[in-house]
Amino acid sequence: KVKQTIGIDFSQEAIAIARQRYGNTPNLDFVVANLSEYKPSSKADVIVASEVLYYIRRNSKQEFEKVVRNIASLVLPGGKLIVSHMASDSAMIQDLESHFRVIDRKESKDWKRPFAVTLLELKADI
Repeated sequence: KVKQTIGIDFSQEAIAIARQRYGNTPNLDFVVANLSEYKPSSKADVIVASEVLYYIRRNSKQEFEKVVRNIASLVLPGGKLIVSHMASDSAMIQDLESHFRVIDRKESKDWKRPFAVTLLELKADI
């Protein structure tokens, strides 16, 4: 059972839309925040980064590294990171391996733009 889910976006407009659509959902909160600086009150078992990390990496490798370090600090030991991304973006996954190890990867080519979902686990020595 999920105790709490937090949706994070730096866009106030995106969060306002999410709150409008899902604001009455139990145990679901939305926060306007920068992912490189966000510090919740407790750590997570799982973080899902859907269609976001490769945009950050493409725009700023330095910002991407800050985001990865922060995500690693937000998950419990053995915590998971689920990333949806362009299937062709293996370099981004390699960069995530500084803090996480790949457990599984599934790819879909049924869409106009092939994508993948990669499951990673926080490395024990981080």
